[in-house]
Amino acid sequence: MSILVTSDTHFCHANIIKYCHRPYQTVEQMNKDLIDRWNSRVSTDDTVIHVGDFALTSDPQAIYEIRKQLNGYIILVVGNHDYSKAKMSRLGFNLVTNRLSLEDTVFVHRPPTAVCSSEQRIVYGHVHNSPHARPCHKCYNACVEVNEYMPQYLHNIKWTHRS
Repeated sequence: MSILVTSDTHFCHANIIKYCHRPYQTVEQMNKDLIDRWNSRVSTDDTVIHVGDFALTSDPQAIYEIRKQLNGYIILVVGNHDYSKAKMSRLGFNLVTNRLSLEDTVFVHRPPTAVCSSEQRIVYGHVHNSPHARPCHKCYNACVEVNEYMPQYLHNIKWTHRS
């Protein structure tokens, strides 16, 4: 069993292709590729911590149908485009929260605006492929645009410690 992280998949969101220069022609192509990439890396025994903005659609059933196709136990840290925690739980996510702490790592949707404490590492999303996407040396941008459009193993994150 492994722990993986990802963010801002924005399933069903056609405009994200243009906004973030994603390599897709249609939302259907994007959804299929994101699902295929996810399942090529994530086994049914793995845990994926998704730090927000899973989908952007007015159709909750579409979210449920996509979630059913994804491998793993999925913890969703809600983002600004996600439905409420209660609704996302009903759509098939195993755990839905606003913030998650795991050992020395905190998982949030938005990056910190101040320097990280010396004890915490932070995994965040929200900023997609912005050039200003790493606010401090103990932060990790989990957005799909900068991570091969698939979840990444938490144990493989390269944290750069500065003195």
